[in-house]
Amino acid sequence: MAGIAAQIEINQNEQDILRKIIRSRMLGVVLQQRAQIVLAAAEKLTNLQIQAQFGLEEHRVTLWRTRFRDE
Repeated sequence: MAGIAAQIEINQNEQDILRKIIRSRMLGVVLQQRAQIVLAAAEKLTNLQIQAQFGLEEHRVTLWRTRFRDE
């Protein structure tokens, strides 16, 4: 049985920072993936939609979505 995905709310400043991370050529792919997960989650995409869109594993999407919410 699937659990309920962590709800993510971000403000405009956080959104701008995450978009800069995604566009950066100096930051690693892993950090960019985390930013993509958080932005997609804030746009109310489900974990399955995020997985399909970015080609990520379920546990990675769930992990970073939950960690961002908890911080």
